[in-house]
Amino acid sequence: MPASKSANTTFPVDEHGDVNGGVKVKNFRPYLGLGFGRMIPKKRVAVRFEMGAQFQGKPVIYADGVGDLQKVVGQDPDDDISKILDYVKVYPVIKLSIRGRIL
Repeated sequence: MPASKSANTTFPVDEHGDVNGGVKVKNFRPYLGLGFGRMIPKKRVAVRFEMGAQFQGKPVIYADGVGDLQKVVGQDPDDDISKILDYVKVYPVIKLSIRGRIL
């Protein structure tokens, strides 16, 4: 279903009138992080903190029944979504865990 930027594109809707889709990233996403704390607490409760980044590559927007939206509607470098997706090639991660021991 090829379409140009100026052409109208029809997207399939469900019984509620919703269009389903999302953002896909690579299956292999390396992670680099630093943290401190214990995985298994010495006492009853322990706290663990971790901070890092997941390298996911450039995300692709898709819609169910249509596929890759950038192929369907064309990728306009001036639209807001393309500008945002250029910055999210690295996904920041911050974790704070509270761990407990039963025995």
